[in-house]
Amino acid sequence: MSLAECNAAATAEVNSTAVAICDPHLLDLCNDEHFRVIIQPDSGGHSWMPRSRNLQSRPPSTSSPTEH
Repeated sequence: MSLAECNAAATAEVNSTAVAICDPHLLDLCNDEHFRVIIQPDSGGHSWMPRSRNLQSRPPSTSSPTEH
């Protein structure tokens, strides 16, 4: 995970917006920290799924069906 990816996630959190990412490690971090994300598929077309122990209950989002 790069410093730029962490900065993008932190900036989105500070500005109360979602960050669009596909990096699984950054998605794990964002999930753990309750950051809003828009999950993008990776280069193979696969979408990240939270680890079962990290599933967070959140109110449904109205902005996008893939936003968590």
